[in-house]
Amino acid sequence: MITYMEKRVTEQQITSLYQEMKNRGDKINADKMLDILEKYFNQEFIITLTGHFSAGKSSLINHLLGQEILANSPIPTSANIVKISSGEGTVNVFFHNGEVIEYHEPYDLDQIKKFSKNKNQIKKMHISTGEDILPPHTAILDTPGIDAADDIDRMLTEASLHLSDYLIYVTDYNHVQSEVNLLFLQAMQENGLPFMFVINQIDKHNETELPFVEFDKKIKQTFDQWNLHPSSIFYTSLKSPEAPHNEWPELKDTVFQMLRSKDEYTTMDASIRQIVKDHKEKVHREMSNQKAFLDEVEEVALTEQIDTLTKKIEDLQQYPENIADGFLNEVDQTAKNAYLMPADLRELAKAYLESVQPDFKVGGLLTSSKKTKEAKIERKQAFMNALEKNVETTLKWKLRDKWYEQIELNQLDSSYQEKGISFLEWSLSEELLESSLRKGASINGDYVLNYTNDIAASLKTHFKKQMRQLAKEVRTELEEKNKKQLQEMTQQLEELQAAEVDQQANYALESEEAAYFNHLDEQQENPDVLPEVITEMKEELQARKVIPRQGTETMEILDEEVYADADEVQEEIKNESPAATDQHVVCDIDNVLQAIHLPGFESYQQDLKKRKISLTERSYTIALFGAFSAGKSSFANAILGEHVLPVSPNPTTAAVNRIRPVTNENRHRDVIVTFKSEKMLVDDIMTLAKVCEPPNASLEELITWLKTKNVLTDSRLPKMYQAYLNAMLEGYEEVRSVIGSAKKITFDNFGSYVTDEEKACYIASMDLFYDCEVTKQGITLVDTPGADSINARHTNVSFEYIKHADAILYVTYYNHALSRADKDFLMQLGRVKDVFELDKMFFIVNAADLASDQQELDMVTMYVKEQLAQLGIRFPRLYPVSSKISLAEKIEQKTLNEQMRSFESRFYDFIHHDLTALAKRAAISDIERSGEALEQFIQSLKLDQSAKTKRKKVLQNAYQQIAQTVENLDLDSTKNRWHQKLEKQAFFLNQRFAIRFHDLFKEIYNPTTITESGRAGRQQLIKQFEQLVTYMESELHQELLAVSLRVEQLLKGLLKTNQLEMIEKAKRFDPVFSISEWDISGFDTPDLTIKLSVQKHSELQKLFGKFKDTKTFFVQNQKEEIKEQLYAIIESDVQDFVEEGAKLIESSYQEQWNNRIHQEKSVLLQEADILYQQFIDRLFVEVDMDDLTDRKEQMDLILDRY
Repeated sequence: MITYMEKRVTEQQITSLYQEMKNRGDKINADKMLDILEKYFNQEFIITLTGHFSAGKSSLINHLLGQEILANSPIPTSANIVKISSGEGTVNVFFHNGEVIEYHEPYDLDQIKKFSKNKNQIKKMHISTGEDILPPHTAILDTPGIDAADDIDRMLTEASLHLSDYLIYVTDYNHVQSEVNLLFLQAMQENGLPFMFVINQIDKHNETELPFVEFDKKIKQTFDQWNLHPSSIFYTSLKSPEAPHNEWPELKDTVFQMLRSKDEYTTMDASIRQIVKDHKEKVHREMSNQKAFLDEVEEVALTEQIDTLTKKIEDLQQYPENIADGFLNEVDQTAKNAYLMPADLRELAKAYLESVQPDFKVGGLLTSSKKTKEAKIERKQAFMNALEKNVETTLKWKLRDKWYEQIELNQLDSSYQEKGISFLEWSLSEELLESSLRKGASINGDYVLNYTNDIAASLKTHFKKQMRQLAKEVRTELEEKNKKQLQEMTQQLEELQAAEVDQQANYALESEEAAYFNHLDEQQENPDVLPEVITEMKEELQARKVIPRQGTETMEILDEEVYADADEVQEEIKNESPAATDQHVVCDIDNVLQAIHLPGFESYQQDLKKRKISLTERSYTIALFGAFSAGKSSFANAILGEHVLPVSPNPTTAAVNRIRPVTNENRHRDVIVTFKSEKMLVDDIMTLAKVCEPPNASLEELITWLKTKNVLTDSRLPKMYQAYLNAMLEGYEEVRSVIGSAKKITFDNFGSYVTDEEKACYIASMDLFYDCEVTKQGITLVDTPGADSINARHTNVSFEYIKHADAILYVTYYNHALSRADKDFLMQLGRVKDVFELDKMFFIVNAADLASDQQELDMVTMYVKEQLAQLGIRFPRLYPVSSKISLAEKIEQKTLNEQMRSFESRFYDFIHHDLTALAKRAAISDIERSGEALEQFIQSLKLDQSAKTKRKKVLQNAYQQIAQTVENLDLDSTKNRWHQKLEKQAFFLNQRFAIRFHDLFKEIYNPTTITESGRAGRQQLIKQFEQLVTYMESELHQELLAVSLRVEQLLKGLLKTNQLEMIEKAKRFDPVFSISEWDISGFDTPDLTIKLSVQKHSELQKLFGKFKDTKTFFVQNQKEEIKEQLYAIIESDVQDFVEEGAKLIESSYQEQWNNRIHQEKSVLLQEADILYQQFIDRLFVEVDMDDLTDRKEQMDLILDRY
């Protein structure tokens, strides 16, 4: 029995919290507290039903109540909140404009159902039945489906949950493990709202595909992984009461037991806690909006930054002066220590002083004048030279070295070396020597000493003056140089000081917030409220009751969604005579081969044998795509007519499964398992664990990292990724020896490799060789991973199957909303659907047996068509089928149901008629060529020897003309054509993506991803931007692949046109050169492994800094403003990505084009040479003309059919 005990809520508690919220201006949550007070007065117990889109919530409510009150449909129904209670016999319809209309029983139930689907005009409805179908003071609430793609529906649902005492979450059998379900329940559990989990449509369970025990175990494992604790889990089937495991009676009894014992389950305390939590979040958002937007920085760090910057500014201001002062101190010390007049120099000075004395003479009487003059010059020069040298070595050079040391010490640039040298330029002048002379002084030791000291002092003064001038200029230059840096640093300091002021203000706001929250908690525990506030609340409750306008008896008809019929496309019926069937063409080929069983017809025979093989031994690849749990494997089994593919309940680890025809090497039921390479597995871990920053390491090292670093419990890692990585961890030891290899297993083990997650996550593909009616037709059936599985990340694999498969089957589920992954994949199909020569796509709505009648089935198929049209797929071949029923009928050998018959009839017609039409046309063309060759042979035999020789010469000339024409073929125009096509496609891609960006932005930025306000919200925006870039890169990659396919199809068309023109020209030169067409093989898809790089950090920070709170963002539509500005910022990066991709496409195809053109020319010349040689051989042989005539008549009979 479900029980839920809680602390009882008091009127004072509600009133006190209401007062606090109202005083804070929080009208929304204050109104919710009014709702709680009203609920308190009424003592109303409310059970809310919500759940996965189209899981059957409305149907379940109808069954609980025993009346068809709510609309139920496999497409979206409940669009607004519908409350159901008993006692009054009225329906109150609340409109968005505030008006309320009341209808009294009896009213039109069908119109009530239509009202419940109208969310554009109607806000909510309250149905109170006159009949007592629910106990007094109880109600059931129906809500829109939880679908993350629809923000409005989700917000409607969550806004109604504060009145709920208990939650019943409903999901359909196929989508139990949908992440949407699990995320929503996680939020509800955190809010303290008790819930049960109902898995509807259990009649879809097939025990032979998957034991129920295993299914139940997987569900409980998933809940454990997500730490979810529902009070109960029920399996139900409303359609098949007798279905095994159906617990509908138990569920109904449990619900009504809760309704009857409502006092035991009332959870107003949990509701109040949630409202208070919402109020606190609102207050926090408002306080955050008042806060200055600061980068994440600690108070200590900010103070340290200010101190450090202040010191740097002071240092920079003093830097030039410190350099000058430091250098001049060194100059003074160097000058002081410079010994300019050592003893030997003083002696030279003394000699000089003596020479300038008036009585100085040298030499004899006759030579004294000349010698004296020479002696004076010699003594002066000797003194000057010695002094100059000593000044250079003891002062000038030392000052230079001191300057160089300053340059190195202060890291000045080399230009200052030259500046210093310029200030040290000096030469000793005679004036300096003469200016220090004393007239009349006698030469003695004191005079010499004083004289030399004066000279030394003058020299030192000169150099010190020069160095002071140097220091002054350098200081001035450095001050000017540092001016800009000082300004920037000063501005930065002012910003930091302002940030410090803002930080202190932020701390004050945080303190105020914390104090208010403590006060609010205290009011919850010990409410302090004045009596007049209670009176005010009661008056408010009375005032907000709107007197309803009485509705008319017929009930007003409101606008409603109507599914308009789409234009149907009639497939072109090919007018072919019965003779053009495969069997007739093959029979005719055999007859023609007999008719041309002649010498010189070897190439014709070879061509016809190839055509026969292409018609009788064709192989087909059929690719199955679809969402997880859409029933692809079940549908494959229905086509095969046997239980071949196992059904896995695991949505993440599906591999590619291929069911192939048997071969000589691989017998019936042989299975080849191909394991992922180490590179693929490393990529899996690196991609899935990206948020945990995995090391760049080997697989074994990454496995160790997963084990030792608690990665699997990291809250940043999505649960789906956690489960997948855990499976890798658990299965590593068992499979490590076979990684990157293939091995053969038995069919009995096949199922475990599909369903065992610990093995499946290591598997790239499995090939099952199976002998059945389908594979005997040469068909290989490929079951691909679901569009929303982890392995679906490898989009290149899917694209190659889209490109090369002979037919594509896309399977969707009867009542399954398309997920983002489904829509992305279908958009890719829409991009390329019209590229192929034939429309090879078939769309399947599986589980059609869920339809209650043909009208409902038609409505669903029309809805799916509309969804496909929105994704670019117009006029789809759409077939509703039931895999379950069809498989059972085939196994039991019963007559196949009409739906499956209709699909298989058209599908096999496409395989054996549409796909072989080209091969048949080519075969018929070769039959006609053979007829022409036989006619030419007969005519040539009628020529005489001279005419034959002349004919041979004519043929030689024709061959040479063919060779010359082929050699001189001008292909510039065709090259320009596909280059222009690529350029135009890239241009349109940019335009398309600018529009597509709206949808991508909406997917990434929605109320489930942006839940915070202020700084925390801005951080969410930045974090989600990384997701947006990844999503954009994926979409652009898919767009470029589609462009490459369009260009490739053009190239193939150009090659075919070129081929046909060359064949036609060859035949015009001489009918003998009737060359058989050859197939144009596909091109290799260009390698487009490029990354979308967005390096706009400062611009993005500035843009996201505009974000205030979720209400402004979503309700007041700031989202649109930010979206437009965001695309303007990143548009150039998108264009660069497209341009780089286009260049890769051009480069790849240019090389392939050149090779193909060369190959085309070679093939044509080779074929022409063979035809020439064979004709010459036939020209000179002897044959039986009667036999040849018979052969000709036989050939004419065959040709008449074509």
